Amino acid sequence: KTMTAQKQWVNGPQQKPTVWFKLQRTIGSGNDTVDIPFTTGEAGSAILKLQNGITSVRWENVEQTTIAGKPYTFSIVEGLLNEDTQAFTPGLPLHDENYPGYEYTAAPMTDALGVVNTYTSPTGSKTTRKIWAGGGPTSYPDIWLRLERTTKPGDPFEAVPNAAITKVTMPEDSTVSAPITWNDIALKNDSGEPYVF
Repeated sequence: KTMTAQKQWVNGPQQKPTVWFKLQRTIGSGNDTVDIPFTTGEAGSAILKLQNGITSVRWENVEQTTIAGKPYTFSIVEGLLNEDTQAFTPGLPLHDENYPGYEYTAAPMTDALGVVNTYTSPTGSKTTRKIWAGGGPTSYPDIWLRLERTTKPGDPFEAVPNAAITKVTMPEDSTVSAPITWNDIALKNDSGEPYVF
């Protein structure tokens, strides 16, 4: 029988990294699960490559039951393959210079054999200070600061969700405020484009 596995990307940069799918099968359930390797000539390579733009792969001639007639349970393991050594490493690529912007979480599909990778923006902190310059009275008015963002410097800014408007605190005899820090701020939008704050 032919087995097909689907790959779904949710949000993130348009360019997707290359990943590999490993077809895996077991018999039993719970603690009795046993991995069953594929025999020579069956399924070809159990590990198939999904380059950017490829959203499904197929395995041919896959046995569905054991010789005794017990049905197999199939699953997909996503990972990376070293094509020189053929060593397979389960898991997603790390966010590094080889996979810039690769910030996804993976989950098995609920209605098909496959994996859904959902983009999640990295988060960080943003800190600012209010500075009064040019002399003038040292009794400063009460002011509040709001953190705003955009993806393009020429576009309008918008308020950052969940970033509280914060009152400026001025230390005595200082023209520089105490620092204001917003934590857990999304640094990129759903397309993986970095925000300008």
